[in-house]
Amino acid sequence: MADPQPVQLGQVIRRFRLASGMSQEQLAERSGLSARSVSDLERGLRSGTRPETLRMLAEALSLSEEERGALLLAARPELRDRHSTDKATSSPRTSWPELRTQLIGREREVDEVVQNLTDRARIVTLTGPGGVGKTSVALEAGRRFSQASGSDSCFVDLSPITNPDFVVPTIALALGIAEPRERSIVDALVLALQQRRVLLLLDNFEQVIAAAPIVGELVERAAELHVLVTSREALRIHRECEIVIDPLSLPHSSDDIDRLKATASIGLFVAAATRADPAFVLDGENVSAVAGICQRLDGLPLAIELAASRVRYFPPALLLERMERRLPVLTGGRRDLPARQQTLRNAIAWSYELLTPDEQALFRRIGAFPGGATLDALDAFSGVAGSANLDLISGLASLVDKHLVREKISTTGTPRFSMLETIREFSGDMAVLEGEEEINRSALLAWSNALASSGRAANAAWLLGGDNLRELDEEIDNLRVGLRVAGERDDAESFAHIFVETMDYFYLRGLFHEDTEIGNRALALARDHPIPDHVKSGVLSTLSVLWNTLYDAESAEEFAREALLLAHRASGHPTAAIWSLNAIAMAIRDQGRYAEALEVAEEARALASETEDAFFDTFTILEVGKLAYLVDDQDRAVEYLTNALNRFLEHGGNALAFHSASLLAGAHTRRRDLPTAASTLRLSVELWRSAGNIGADGFLDEAAVLAATAGEAAISASLFGAHAAQNAYFGARGEDDYWTLEAKDAARQELGDDGYMAAEIEGRKMSMDEAIALVLQLVDWIEGPRH
Repeated sequence: MADPQPVQLGQVIRRFRLASGMSQEQLAERSGLSARSVSDLERGLRSGTRPETLRMLAEALSLSEEERGALLLAARPELRDRHSTDKATSSPRTSWPELRTQLIGREREVDEVVQNLTDRARIVTLTGPGGVGKTSVALEAGRRFSQASGSDSCFVDLSPITNPDFVVPTIALALGIAEPRERSIVDALVLALQQRRVLLLLDNFEQVIAAAPIVGELVERAAELHVLVTSREALRIHRECEIVIDPLSLPHSSDDIDRLKATASIGLFVAAATRADPAFVLDGENVSAVAGICQRLDGLPLAIELAASRVRYFPPALLLERMERRLPVLTGGRRDLPARQQTLRNAIAWSYELLTPDEQALFRRIGAFPGGATLDALDAFSGVAGSANLDLISGLASLVDKHLVREKISTTGTPRFSMLETIREFSGDMAVLEGEEEINRSALLAWSNALASSGRAANAAWLLGGDNLRELDEEIDNLRVGLRVAGERDDAESFAHIFVETMDYFYLRGLFHEDTEIGNRALALARDHPIPDHVKSGVLSTLSVLWNTLYDAESAEEFAREALLLAHRASGHPTAAIWSLNAIAMAIRDQGRYAEALEVAEEARALASETEDAFFDTFTILEVGKLAYLVDDQDRAVEYLTNALNRFLEHGGNALAFHSASLLAGAHTRRRDLPTAASTLRLSVELWRSAGNIGADGFLDEAAVLAATAGEAAISASLFGAHAAQNAYFGARGEDDYWTLEAKDAARQELGDDGYMAAEIEGRKMSMDEAIALVLQLVDWIEGPRH
């Protein structure tokens, strides 16, 4: 049997050639090979390809380092660890909400969904009217499929968003995938999902239906991805299987009591009624009224549960009577809507009318928050339209009890209150009727401003990590609305303030391009409208830092120098000048002008030492230490970085403490104090974990240099590979400094080119847990008795 290696190599060469737009003759001319040799290679007729031939092809094709690795592995498959092919580049966050109620009458639909996901379809879309129970069926079917197939599962709630452009970032955020700088977010998703079985549940897709082609693209490119969608209409894309979820079966008036009890809609009513009133029993006296209610509500689960939750106050016969008498008056919906949607609206309207005026005001208030609201956020709406005297706690308890509001405990342990989307839409309509829409928008903008202020002002933005990040994860959709309101009103100062104070969150969550879009809008508003100089300076310096990360340091420097001019004009705001100087230092540092950057950082340090701002004071110490490290003044670097580390630890700032410890470990390595470097590196890993795993390029890079310095060339090469993968994952530009280049050269000389590349490729394929384990193995060895 022929060796498949030449065929595989030929396929790889052909793929890269076609991607470059070259013919075989053009590739031959650029590489120095003959056209016959290129043709033979692509057809798999040549084996034993020499390294020089591969190098010539790679240079002619202008392959990246990662693509060169793929070419080498195709030519030398023995370099690939046979156990590593199943490792993914990142681990999706698995999240699967529990069903809040027993699923009744849906066994057939669940089985159909599972069977289609297993046997036929990669995309299954559940369609049907609002409130029919699509999400409940999807959750149960997804749970069964994941258990049977061994898939990771991730629930993505799309109900808070209406802009199709936010669908992909929302999916990436749910999976824990950062948006890179040099490739599209779709490419990053595909890269992270390849060779991993994942089930995505995209809930409430109807308002972002224009994003449907992206779902199809993800499935086409990620072979082990399955997608389960709930929507009021089909996506209409390739590979999609649509399953219509109809209302629950309805009772017939001619049925006897036993058959009535076995009807799905009545079974759901009984289950919901029993939860509301444990004493409720379905019997001969009330069964016909219950049947009438289910018929009146067309078997829609949400409407049935809303009605059944009232049995503690009204017996079924009275419920039916009130529904017959009141719902026609309370419709308020468009006549061109399907009858079932009008019925659901009637049920919500009926429940709404049973609330007290204060409860109705609170109901309208909660609906203003697309991402749900905490108690603090709802307090920000005090005084809105007759709700000033509302007892918030009892009002919320009442709304939750009546199934109009959902309560959940957030990841930070804070109660959070939200609505099903259909109910929230009704809440918005009621706010319009009450003349509260603009009042609510104003209050939400004020709340967004307050939340932004609580970031850096409360020493949270610079300490972001752990609970702080998770809290903002839950508020991001509300903040987006606040930004939209500010933009629509040309409120340049509010927009600028929210951008400046939340940039760290978008940055650390990898939402770079959205962050840039917001920053560009903030700058446009700031240039077109009169706002204070220190605010405009803050926009420019913040945008400079972001631009420096994503695009080019030269443009970033221009932004920062303009920011400094404005800061000098703003009296009474010294932090504006400090932040501008820091931005200048970062930009010229990344242009390789280390000595000049150090002078600017020292100027910022001198200004910060005269203020009482703990963040800027400590941050400037860190920046001076970092630049002393780069100009090879390691004694000074150790002094400043140790000071910054201790200050950050004192304030609980694990995110920047992690960064300080990584740099400090590097300074100790350069001083040849390897045991101290190793122990500091261990601390950096611990701080990274406690900060919520925010990036890892720092300690991986320093660990790789430490390994090379300690003579562990293979470990060094693998850690450099892991570091390169992290840079690509988080969108960092990743230029190498002198010591990094020196360490890579030392490792390459010891291992040889092929050995180094093989070890680096293995590092690129490592999961984060595996890379950390390798770092700690190195640290243990250096700290051990041999040293």
